[in-house]
Amino acid sequence: WLSFKDNKSLQYDLDNGGPGAYPDENFAREIMQLFSIGIYQLGTNGAIELDRDTGAPLMSYDTADLMSFSRVWTGLTPNAVRGNAHGTEDISVDPLAINPEYRDVFPKSDLEGGYLGDGYPLCADLPDRMQFRKGAVYRLLGSRGSPELQKEGSSTADALLQMVLDSTSSPLYNALCQPDTNNGGVCTFPGYVELTQNLDYSSSSNTAASSLPEFVAVETLRTVQVQSTPIPIYYEYVQPPCVETHFFNGGKKVIAGLNADDSDVFMCANPILSGVAAPGCCSTTASTTADTTALGSNCVYYGERLSYQATVDRCSGASSSICTNPQSIRWETPYATADCSTPSDVQGKTWYSWTATDCQTKVKLSYREGVEASQVARVDDDTTTATGVSTGYYTNSSSLVRSDTMNFYKVHWMGQSETAPNTTTACDAISTCTSTVDGCICDVNINDHALYYSSVDQIVSTESLLASVFLGAVDADVYDAGLYTSIGDCNKIGILDDVAVLTSTLSTTTTTSCTSLDVNTIFTVTDNFGVTHRRKNVQSTVEILNTGLSFRNPVHMISMLDRDERDMHYEVDALLDHLFYYKSHAPFLALRMIQRFGISNPSPGLMTRVTTAYTTGMYGNFGSGKYGDLAAFMACLLLDTESRSTVLDADPSHGQIREPMLKVTSYIRSMEGRYKIPLNWAKFYDMDIGQDSYGTDSVFSFFLPENEPAGIIGDSGLVSPEAGALSGSLISNLLEGLLALSKFGLTNCNKGIVSNYAYNGCDTVEGNYGKSEGQLEFTPSNIQNIDTMLDEFSLLLTAGRLGAANRAIIKSVVNDVHQYGHYNKAVRIAQQLIAMTPEYHATNLVRRESVEARSMTGNEGNYDETDYKAVVYWLFKGGMDSFNLIVPLDHCENGKDMFAEYTRARNYVALSKDQLLNISAVGSNQVCDTFGINKNFPILHELYQANDALFIANMGVLTQPIDKHMDWQSTLPILFAHNHMQKEAQTIDPLKRNPGTGVGGRLMDMLKKNGYKTAANTVRGRSTLNKGDPKYGNPSWSISSAPFADFDPKSTIGEEVISIVKELNGVTDSDTSIYGETWSQGVHQMLFEHEEEKRIATALATANLDMTNYGATNSRVAGYLKAVAKTMKSRHLRKVNRDIYYLHQRSPRNFDDHFRDNLAANLQLSNAAMTQFVNWVKAEGLWQSTVIVMASDFGRTVIPNPRGGTDHAWGGNYFMAGGGIKGGQILGEYPKQLSRLNKYWTGNRGRMIPSTPYDAQWNAIATWMGVKGDTDLNFVLPTRPNFPKCSLFTDEDVFDNFNVPRASCEIDDLDGDGIADADDYCEKTKYWVDGNAVDTYGCPEPTPVPAPTTSAPTVTRSAIPVANVLDKGSKVVALGAYRYFSKWSLLDGKTGRFQITKASNWGPPGFIATPSHGMSSIVHGFRIYSADSSPNWFPMTFVLQGRNNRAQPWQQLAEGNLNTGTARNVRGITINSTPYAPDTSLAHREVLFDNILSYKQYRVVFPQTRDPNNLQCAVGNVELVGRLIPDGWTPPPSQSPTTASPTTPQPTEPPTSAAPSVSLVPSSMPSIRCSTVNWPEGGEKIILNQNYDWGVTGKMQWGSVVKAWSPGYNDAGEAAEMSYTYKPGREAAIRQMVGYRNECIRGGMRLRITWDVKLLNYTDNTGLPCTAGSSCPSGRIRARQNNPAGGTYCNSWYYLSRTETDWTVGEWNQKSVDFTIPSSCIGSYWNYFYLDLTMGKWWEPLAAKMIVDNTVVQILDD
Repeated sequence: WLSFKDNKSLQYDLDNGGPGAYPDENFAREIMQLFSIGIYQLGTNGAIELDRDTGAPLMSYDTADLMSFSRVWTGLTPNAVRGNAHGTEDISVDPLAINPEYRDVFPKSDLEGGYLGDGYPLCADLPDRMQFRKGAVYRLLGSRGSPELQKEGSSTADALLQMVLDSTSSPLYNALCQPDTNNGGVCTFPGYVELTQNLDYSSSSNTAASSLPEFVAVETLRTVQVQSTPIPIYYEYVQPPCVETHFFNGGKKVIAGLNADDSDVFMCANPILSGVAAPGCCSTTASTTADTTALGSNCVYYGERLSYQATVDRCSGASSSICTNPQSIRWETPYATADCSTPSDVQGKTWYSWTATDCQTKVKLSYREGVEASQVARVDDDTTTATGVSTGYYTNSSSLVRSDTMNFYKVHWMGQSETAPNTTTACDAISTCTSTVDGCICDVNINDHALYYSSVDQIVSTESLLASVFLGAVDADVYDAGLYTSIGDCNKIGILDDVAVLTSTLSTTTTTSCTSLDVNTIFTVTDNFGVTHRRKNVQSTVEILNTGLSFRNPVHMISMLDRDERDMHYEVDALLDHLFYYKSHAPFLALRMIQRFGISNPSPGLMTRVTTAYTTGMYGNFGSGKYGDLAAFMACLLLDTESRSTVLDADPSHGQIREPMLKVTSYIRSMEGRYKIPLNWAKFYDMDIGQDSYGTDSVFSFFLPENEPAGIIGDSGLVSPEAGALSGSLISNLLEGLLALSKFGLTNCNKGIVSNYAYNGCDTVEGNYGKSEGQLEFTPSNIQNIDTMLDEFSLLLTAGRLGAANRAIIKSVVNDVHQYGHYNKAVRIAQQLIAMTPEYHATNLVRRESVEARSMTGNEGNYDETDYKAVVYWLFKGGMDSFNLIVPLDHCENGKDMFAEYTRARNYVALSKDQLLNISAVGSNQVCDTFGINKNFPILHELYQANDALFIANMGVLTQPIDKHMDWQSTLPILFAHNHMQKEAQTIDPLKRNPGTGVGGRLMDMLKKNGYKTAANTVRGRSTLNKGDPKYGNPSWSISSAPFADFDPKSTIGEEVISIVKELNGVTDSDTSIYGETWSQGVHQMLFEHEEEKRIATALATANLDMTNYGATNSRVAGYLKAVAKTMKSRHLRKVNRDIYYLHQRSPRNFDDHFRDNLAANLQLSNAAMTQFVNWVKAEGLWQSTVIVMASDFGRTVIPNPRGGTDHAWGGNYFMAGGGIKGGQILGEYPKQLSRLNKYWTGNRGRMIPSTPYDAQWNAIATWMGVKGDTDLNFVLPTRPNFPKCSLFTDEDVFDNFNVPRASCEIDDLDGDGIADADDYCEKTKYWVDGNAVDTYGCPEPTPVPAPTTSAPTVTRSAIPVANVLDKGSKVVALGAYRYFSKWSLLDGKTGRFQITKASNWGPPGFIATPSHGMSSIVHGFRIYSADSSPNWFPMTFVLQGRNNRAQPWQQLAEGNLNTGTARNVRGITINSTPYAPDTSLAHREVLFDNILSYKQYRVVFPQTRDPNNLQCAVGNVELVGRLIPDGWTPPPSQSPTTASPTTPQPTEPPTSAAPSVSLVPSSMPSIRCSTVNWPEGGEKIILNQNYDWGVTGKMQWGSVVKAWSPGYNDAGEAAEMSYTYKPGREAAIRQMVGYRNECIRGGMRLRITWDVKLLNYTDNTGLPCTAGSSCPSGRIRARQNNPAGGTYCNSWYYLSRTETDWTVGEWNQKSVDFTIPSSCIGSYWNYFYLDLTMGKWWEPLAAKMIVDNTVVQILDD
């Protein structure tokens, strides 16, 4: 997956005539997403960490991080062919080399608020002569003297001046020679030498060494010669990794070149660094100006580099001085030392030389937006002008640091970066800044001596020190003895290991030194991973003059002058270390490995233990104690109780579906497969079972770890990676392959899947293995005893988990042949049938108490076969570069040349006009009237010209309308990744409202519900598109162009094999393995498909359905389209009139063109395949009823990368084609600017935010196919309500013949007829909506009225008492759950365990239950039965709420304690309870309460568990005791509360021994203590005379009010204005409060509250006034009980409507609502009400002002 090969830096691209292409980001994404840390930040237990303010998942990285890390993966290129490899051999397995010219050298930000290189010492802090000190590294070069890891001159001649070591007295010689004392002292020359101590060159102990040139004459070394004869031997000195600060004071100019053509370049160098530039000297004795300005190199060895001061000293000792303004270079003596350099070095600008000229490093502030906002670049400025030189001679700064540099990068600001000048005007207003086209260049000052800690008392933890002190330090032991003194840990035990201070600053006492630290102090600490760090007590800050702005001085590991390969390797290591030690790495790896070793959904406990083993490096006696020890990691993973306990096999969610490869290999090994020839082996590839050896489809491997299959696993909120391999064809191939292994041995004959080593032909009789390469040789110990045989097979193949029901089925079949003595055949049957069971394919217990078969039927009954329509969804896999599919050409608005803009932006990936086929877009309201289609797709051009094709521009997945000026990154947390974006393109459910389903499947669900005969078809492979909601029973078919092939045609069992396999995979119990159940569902689906295909194939044999006219296909995608055609032709036999097809194209290569242009070749295949398909469809007369829908993962970047490709982006351009298409037009909005000026353009690469959502396209497709009404359309498209309806396409926009007119978008069209009529509102139709009981159509008021209502509902005798109003089929949604298990067991009438792993910040655990019976119910009791779990997991308190639909708020019914004790219930016991008594034989708790309100949906939460610190909450079963209200009931006449209380219904009583019944209403209503109060007509006006501030700070949960005011009154007695401005993440509300302090207002009352409201203004996020619909404010009435004891509040509220007519801006509007206080709050008095004016949409800014006056409250009914 080395997709970073030949990746190049931005600057390299610019320097070589490119457009400024940024590096390819693909590998930067892949190494994080797939191989190291994952997309989300994870806690130790694997839970996704959440943002404390918003509750949103925290991402591991963002686009800016990808851009930063992509620059690390530049410069890597293939090595030369090895000497032992054939010249044409593929060497891609070899390590890559680094080409320094390709490499980006600038600072890179990391993931933790720092820079790559943080923690490394400054190069300026390396001790003098580091090459002789502890830690110095030398690597053997061999017989060539040129360095391999450092930049060298153009000459490679070893005769040039070299540093030769003295073999008699050089300590370095001895260290490198390492003589063999057993072989006469001959040098051994090891390949790698690291000095373990400082070498002794001191004059006191080693006089000879102290005068050697290697010690006294040079500052540092590059290469050294250790031996000259018989062959020369060289070593290269490898300086330890260190960093440079990017900005510095006191810079000196260095130059390279100085050629006659003025092509020299200069940069600013830090004079305190050693080994920076060549020692350039100018003569002080020469007689001519030309000679005094000629720079000569005075070196000791070829390529020598020195610091500035060392150069000054070198020049002064050679009768010369360092040059100020050199104008030429002389390399011959006497100007230069012989062999210091060559003419080619000069002309090639190999290295830089010092000058005495001052220079400055300046900062360039980016004017860009988005991820590049507040980024900076460095600009070097020469502060002098050369005398006698043409103007601008010394302005030739290196392109790296020139004023037009584009090399911006992220920095870490020390304050508010928002105030940085980001426009020309703002820049020019600062005296020390100068504006350029793309940035503001400013003078800076570098503060390199900022003390961080003055005392150790300021250091509170190791973590805080490492997070604040970033500059590393050299080990104090490396410096000269006595320079540093250790003063110990300063009593900071566990925080500091050691503190070292300069001896010269050492105080008289250690204590004083610990509290008097300076910038030279070195801290040594050990982090939580056991890694030792040394940090220097200093920070370097870049201060931008006259702005008050500063940022931490970036560090970089690669010298910008020499750009040594050595430092590039160090930088790669630094990034890998950064990812290795990143906080999410250990849990990410733990989850991936646990999933691969058998547990798809590990518990938080197991995750924590495996993660801890990895980070501590220990598990029991395993491990070294070092972070990342894989021995400890794997030992914990494999030996942990959760991994090995057989008890957990009973947990339905423990374990996994086994991997296909493991099923095959396990079968062969368990059944003792043997090869005839020992050296032969099975070739497990091309098996087509969902997994192969050496054959993964992509970098994402065979399975997606986050795969949530529809059905029982997805509904439980769990994952199953391996379920991704359960398509019909893959299951069929696997099962038939296992059958063939038993019948024919190790062969690929007879549907075998194990390839032969040598082809010998095929056996035709089962049990004969003569032509196979081997066979299964296992024989049971007692072949004559069936039970013994089955015991052994069960043990070997299912680990003893074969259930009694399936065992009985298998035994019966085996006995049919065993009783006649056919023992070998009996063995084969037993082997085969066990391999068909779910017990073989899942790793936990499959429970079946019966052998009930599953039912699935095809389309039956009458249907209109003439009304046929088909959608063909064609996924161009990999992310097509669709900006090269359709291109703007001519006749553009305002005379703009869009093609020139396109060409500039796309540069070398741009198409020329002769590569385009012109089309007209007149009438499409696009930026141009003429576009061009890629000429490699002529059929698309032909269809467009014939009005049979259209384009939709800049379309993609969205959750709401956005542009780059909004917080677009938070709307879709996972962008630009293939697996996630392919899924989004197929599900169109980014908010996961219907997890596990696809848009095609949901479309078929709604069509089937409305009477159509449907089929969802997938052509080879796996698709999410066609997965529907399982409750609709819509099968997803796997289709192929291949002829029908019977299942197991040479069956050992016979024709009944299919029925037997069905029986083995029949209906399971509710507490069965979710993996076994998922497998069995897949098998049943596959067999159902097979039988239907067989039926159709049989009919085809006699029907005139010949496909010969289609012709032969010449590509895979053409074959796929032929399979579609074949299936379309059989529509009558399938009884289908609505089809959807999924196919994908990814050959010859996919469309993921990062570094090669495959688009032309791929489109040519697409064109040929589509031409053939369209011609056939037209000939069949189906063209008018077929639509081809193009899709792809995402669009690609407008700006290319330097490898000639493009990278992952977002919005793309797509086509639709068909005979019924209203073609010849471009829908959507093609970008009006292909530049940063476009509001959808993000970043520096041009990732276009989609301007049109997928929802718009599919809204049109769904209505054309026959889906009608907002309700059904919102099911198909769950995010559809988030978009203005008129921004979505209707079928009138897209199709010639349409069902719903365009104008329907302007109404609430619930019945889908396009007309606003009574059917959209009235109760007598199914489209009646709560809240519209009385309207202009005179709709009658429905009965009963769901609570809350204008009067308390009264219940009649017809209500049915039940022990649980929640039936077994209730839909259950888990709350507050990071993960949950066995949700179905909550209401199944048996003891079990519904277990929730609590998620921090997601609220208390619990559930929402919606009964499937659909009836209203009145609940008066709550029962809970204990689970079979730890008592610490039991709930201790509960809160019960009810409502009737999602539009209503939850109403509280009851709350209470649930101390059930510590007794547990054994799982699986049937609960024998009645409406009047719980099952007292079980551990339980019952809470009864009064209630008269009816609801259809219930919410239960458990705020407290027995152990509040435990993450688990477990419930055995729940019952809501009450009565069901059947359809058709009639309420009794209402009674006046002033004359009588409501009559208590008299339910049929149970026997006298049973518990007494519970009334549906309170035994008595509370007396009205204030009945004598004279309430004025119209109520009482309440006036508040003070403001009431409800300010709340800190984190706000969803729905919290942040700020609200009571208006009070001004001096004139008028109501005061109140206003609110919305802040992101908080609810916007302004509030008028009405207060009471008496007990007249109580639960059970009905009130009327009236306000006079004047809305002064209201603006939405666009700053525009309120408009009709959801952008207008909504009102809310709320009553709240005051609890003096400080307990919980009791709330109730009622929402007003939200339409513009309800709020006439600038005028007084009277708001009135009748309001019921719930009886659940009886016994409390109510002390205030308030009116809220809330924003219309979440996450949008709001500004509003209103005046509220004349508040009136009336008691209507007590």
